[in-house]
Amino acid sequence: MIIGILLLLMLSVLRLASPDFSVPFGDSGWTKTYGGTDDDWANSIIETSDGGYALAGATCSYAPPNGLADCYLVKTDGSGNVQWNRTYGGIYDDGIDSVVQTSDGGYALAGYTASSTDDGYFVKTNSLGNMQWSKAYRGRGDEFLYSVIQTSDGGYALAGQTDSYGGGLFDEAYLIKTDSSGNTQWSKTYGGTWDDVASSVVQTSDGGYALAGASHLVKTDGSGNMQWSKTYGGTDYVDVRSVVQTSDGGYALAGSTICFGVDSSDAWLVKTDGSGNAQWRKTYGGTQDDFVNCGIQTSDSGYALAGRTVSFGAGDEDFYFVKTDSNLSPIHDVVVTNVYPSKTVVGEPSICMLNVTVVNRGDFIESFNITAWATIAPLITSIQNVSILNLSPDETRTVTILWNNTGWAYGNYAVSAYAEPVPGETDIADNIFADGTVIVTIPGDVGGDSNVGILDVVKITSCYGKKLGDTLYNPNADIDGNGVINILDVAICTGHYGQK
Repeated sequence: MIIGILLLLMLSVLRLASPDFSVPFGDSGWTKTYGGTDDDWANSIIETSDGGYALAGATCSYAPPNGLADCYLVKTDGSGNVQWNRTYGGIYDDGIDSVVQTSDGGYALAGYTASSTDDGYFVKTNSLGNMQWSKAYRGRGDEFLYSVIQTSDGGYALAGQTDSYGGGLFDEAYLIKTDSSGNTQWSKTYGGTWDDVASSVVQTSDGGYALAGASHLVKTDGSGNMQWSKTYGGTDYVDVRSVVQTSDGGYALAGSTICFGVDSSDAWLVKTDGSGNAQWRKTYGGTQDDFVNCGIQTSDSGYALAGRTVSFGAGDEDFYFVKTDSNLSPIHDVVVTNVYPSKTVVGEPSICMLNVTVVNRGDFIESFNITAWATIAPLITSIQNVSILNLSPDETRTVTILWNNTGWAYGNYAVSAYAEPVPGETDIADNIFADGTVIVTIPGDVGGDSNVGILDVVKITSCYGKKLGDTLYNPNADIDGNGVINILDVAICTGHYGQK
């Protein structure tokens, strides 16, 4: 299939863009495609000093005929007409993820090259795209470079990912500082017990660096020594793709998030103070997947985000552009993300545990009440009310509510939980969560068919001796709820044998 490079330019926004600004979705002044008969794609775009544009990525159309890609740089005028294009690389797979125009009018490109392993690849060109030099940064494993900036001393900072230098078990965020010729002056890795990555880097006003990737923001001094790091999202999945230092000395992080208990991704923007503490966060998107690859602060103190969307547009995926104003204030927002019973079939009388998960997606520490409900039409009955105290922003907490069903009628009950809105909260649609059904029935009716018979005895004996946490443990067969399936459960079942 032929895939060209689509340049869909929102000109007024691109004039404000950082080096990694991705092309937004919106009404276009013009569109252009670049490429050949094979796959070609752009990963980074900048506006150049002459009012034109430079796009960097990879090409299979103009690479050696081995099915692999070469680095690709296209220079256009202000109307998108090609002035020149260049390829860089060898016989292996090569690509560019980030481009900046340098102080001498040339270009610096950062990406990867696949030699014996994947190596970080850095190319410096003159103003016509002719290579002046290139560097490969390699260790014993794989290295990838995702972001490049020119630093105040005329050198460069490169950010990406490596599995060569850390503990060896996980990928780590990678920062390389070079001189003006690409020679390494120092390099640092940052990470923990999970895979980490630096998708974006900026030089900060104090001469240090801020790196963002995965769910992390790392601040270093001018020598790359970590000063602090912050993690965002709590139990929500977060993928930070871009960081900028804002006019007030804080930071804006842009990317995507999948909230706990939700299947789709939303575009995500977080503003922090100068120490990385979240001041507010916003999500954007629809009912399907939406992503942001880059964000900038605009001249009106708002923000512009660019990425891709499945929720909106005309195709399977479309370019996505979000422009915010400057009036983004901290919010109050508590959310119930899950409610799940310890059993789906319980005898009456007995006690069933309902586990309710809540998350604070706002910007303030909150205390509020949670109420669990059981519904069998037309009756809605409150089970129990519990208090959540001092839930911090991004914190997720699960509480257990005890449902004593003594005297409850037999039947199928839908269970739900409701978080009482906190003062100042306006989005309360997600304060309630309903999921799952609990059958209240005769003690010993493990199968929930309103009959205690041989099938129930078989269900108990098939997992006899299993304990809570064992693979074959069946909570419904643990009739007395003591965490082990034993003779006591058999006795309860046989004691009601034949009842309907």
